[in-house]
Amino acid sequence: MNKNSAHAIINLFPNGNTEYGYREKNGYGMKAISGSTLDWSNAKLRVKKAGDTVQFYILKNEQWAVVGELDISDWGRSLYVGIATLSHDNSQLTEARYSEIDLKY
Repeated sequence: MNKNSAHAIINLFPNGNTEYGYREKNGYGMKAISGSTLDWSNAKLRVKKAGDTVQFYILKNEQWAVVGELDISDWGRSLYVGIATLSHDNSQLTEARYSEIDLKY
């Protein structure tokens, strides 16, 4: 991967706002769509790949809701999956706890 690689992400910010962001193809600009606000202390996010499509979900009111969907047919055969935590403030450290992580191929 490089700094302009195609990718997609679902974000949860400290204030509870959610966001689905993506770069459809290598070299394209980033796009983002704001989603619902969640209780971040108990938030649940999901990413699901089916064929050439990746869907991004949030759990809201006990139901999974799609917040974004992306056609990845041009991305090639290799995909990288990761989990990240950042503070969005270089002077602040941050902490996160992850649970119920389930990766299937």
